[in-house]
Amino acid sequence: RSDPTVPPGRAEGAHIAIAAHREMRSAVVAIDGTDARDTVELWWADAESDTISHGTFLRGLEPASLFALEMTGPNTALLLRSRPCEHDGHARECLDARSILVDRREGGATVSDPVTVPMDGPPTTMRVSATDGRVLVARSHHASTPQLDTFFVDDATGALRHAGRALGEGIDLERGPVEILALATTGGSYAVLFRQGAQEASDSSVTLSTGLDEHAVPELREALVIESMAIFAGAIVMVAAFEFSEPSWLRMGFDGEM
Repeated sequence: RSDPTVPPGRAEGAHIAIAAHREMRSAVVAIDGTDARDTVELWWADAESDTISHGTFLRGLEPASLFALEMTGPNTALLLRSRPCEHDGHARECLDARSILVDRREGGATVSDPVTVPMDGPPTTMRVSATDGRVLVARSHHASTPQLDTFFVDDATGALRHAGRALGEGIDLERGPVEILALATTGGSYAVLFRQGAQEASDSSVTLSTGLDEHAVPELREALVIESMAIFAGAIVMVAAFEFSEPSWLRMGFDGEM
């Protein structure tokens, strides 16, 4: 079902994102932007009542671009935007994170104050993964250490907090750029795969980083792309594509062993 009324202030070519909760009971839509990129328009859908509600315009935001939208619970979502900022007296690029708490009885949405995360410039590669109560962002940057951000959202209150950590313990940035290949999370576990160096280079390496430790995975050094990755039954499963073979289904432990 759709609302025939087009709200004012929507710019042609605005960025649109939709996120659904895994139980498929609800979804949130974000439309980012006027030409000034200072407005976000929110909608939410409820499959049980077969309704689509139009939420509040978030106006007067600092100009930014839509980065990601993920649901962390039946009533909560996380909106991530990237924008220029200043940190420690220097111009930087920042992640601007806000939680969205939907009140289905009153038909409204509450948006939190932003949590701002300074970055070393725009990400060169990025992967986002969500599970109940958490959104993880793995990102790499030119000439700096890759990072993993974890955003925690309380489904009852919409309270938002952030924790960050560096990836690649003792990484030597002189060896070449880092590419985030894949990210998966479930419950309290996560797995990040990243490559350092060019895929065809003899000295490139692929590393598996988890909440426990990090391990080299030489079997994936020549992988062109990780098509998909998930955590299932205590293992990390994925589909990897290689240059001279069909895509392969692979299963590894959290110790990096195939």
